Amino acid sequence: MKKNLIILLVTLLTLNISCTIRPKSTLTPTNNAGGYLLEKINSKGNPTNISGTIYDKLTGLPLSHSVVTMGCLKVKTTESGEYTFTVNGPLSVKVFLSAISVGYLEVETRMFDFKTDAIKCDFFLVEDLRPLIDCVEIGGLSN
Repeated sequence: MKKNLIILLVTLLTLNISCTIRPKSTLTPTNNAGGYLLEKINSKGNPTNISGTIYDKLTGLPLSHSVVTMGCLKVKTTESGEYTFTVNGPLSVKVFLSAISVGYLEVETRMFDFKTDAIKCDFFLVEDLRPLIDCVEIGGLSN
């Protein structure tokens, strides 16, 4: 019985490790321990699509209810952490993307151009370990 339990635990651990999504290549570093992967894809289509997924860097699991920003545009991710921007026509400006989720540090890309038809950018966020401050409980301070 004990041997079967050990085999089951090892099997579950192996499945968990193999199913965890890890970056395929080196992440582009940011101002914190998070990062991103940016891939330009020539699909020869119009409009330009910018899409990707937001992941927890430590677990590799997708983060739902996150927000990705491009300039003044914001989109929320799906339950599976996916997002998509659709831009009609070519853009002649450089932009950057940023991603944030509650309890995680924000990750921003470097500036990039749209000399392609599709862009895939996956974000890998790290937890924000800073303590939350309840302003009501701070005595003697006022606005």
